[in-house]
Amino acid sequence: MKNAWFPLFLIGWLAVCSESATWTVGGGGGSDFETLSAALGAASASDTLLVAPGVYDTTTGEIVPLPLSDGVAIIAASSDNRPRVVGDREHPVIRCERVEGFLLDGLVIEGGGGLDGAGISCATSVGTIRNCRIEKNFYYPESQDITLTLGRGVFLDSSAATLRNCWITETRGPGLPMSIFEGGGMVCFGVSSATLEGCTITENHNDGIRFFASGDLTLINSLIAKTDPSTPQSSGSGLAFFSEGICRIQSSSIVGHLTGGISVGFGGTCQIKNSIVWNLGTELNGEGYIVDHSCIRGGHEGEGNLETYPQFVAPANGDWRLSNGSPCIDSGEGSSLSAMDLDGVDRVRGNEIDMGAYESPEDFEPLPAGEPPAKLYVASHATGKSGDSWEDPLSTLYEALLRIAGEGEIWIRSGK
Repeated sequence: MKNAWFPLFLIGWLAVCSESATWTVGGGGGSDFETLSAALGAASASDTLLVAPGVYDTTTGEIVPLPLSDGVAIIAASSDNRPRVVGDREHPVIRCERVEGFLLDGLVIEGGGGLDGAGISCATSVGTIRNCRIEKNFYYPESQDITLTLGRGVFLDSSAATLRNCWITETRGPGLPMSIFEGGGMVCFGVSSATLEGCTITENHNDGIRFFASGDLTLINSLIAKTDPSTPQSSGSGLAFFSEGICRIQSSSIVGHLTGGISVGFGGTCQIKNSIVWNLGTELNGEGYIVDHSCIRGGHEGEGNLETYPQFVAPANGDWRLSNGSPCIDSGEGSSLSAMDLDGVDRVRGNEIDMGAYESPEDFEPLPAGEPPAKLYVASHATGKSGDSWEDPLSTLYEALLRIAGEGEIWIRSGK
């Protein structure tokens, strides 16, 4: 028994050493590390890096791509002033290779480039991305073959990721035709799965999401929208799902794209409930759709479905909330998978859940669905809302095209 203290002491020492640690990064002195690169190089599994507000890029000593390791969490120290992690426009900003349990929380990730995901690139990894803004990532073809590019915002290759309350926006291409695998917001390959809850994918070039993986995709309370129809690359659709798996779309809006809403192939199934799919072009391309209590431009079979214009507040300005009187108000069914909508307000505020990503105020009520307009009027700099006369014209051709269904006329006043 005299020597029993030694193994007991050793076990206790190992337990202390294996405990996770929290390190501070940046902030101009007094922190454990001045750069994320240094902190990641020293961090052990399950450590947490609390990142102070500021810009973290190559001019401040960062080396990109930033490599994550198992269980490491990078968390913004302040939710009011997010740290900006900026790439060099030639490589992904953050890269995960064979990483288990990573967490990114509260960051702005921008300025990345490269073939396999300019913002975040994951290969054979599992993790969570929440409260992040992945924006202004680019692809420049001077030193790369543009036909191989695979996505600018988030790229998953045989990986699983959960995204909550994230924005993927303003990803831009070089103005040349893209490969069929290109996605402005997210691309998934291999054996991948992804869940997006409370996320916004908007103002990107090309498709919102391209899923070429043998796994499942889930969208809850999310918005995939195109709000920049004047750009040459904004010719993509909202979502392309080419998988034998299941795509579940719940209480979400896929809206405003120029060449359609959703495409399904390779034997996959797309389940759509309490959602809005309203774009230009073919809304539901392919087979395998199960749709109920949703608003689909052009209509679709299924219980409780609508095909009447949802009456968005201001689609040309990117406001896809419902106006008072929208037929989508109180027209959903059953309990939502989330207690809050995309704005963070209570999900059911009226008699029943609304269709789409946004819940309308409690005093809003639906009006009976009417016939689509036979004629709409458009005049630049107009302030009208109905578009049913020259006295109350719409201000953009884009909104008129969204409103009119099937055969109809759009009259445009001459001038700039």
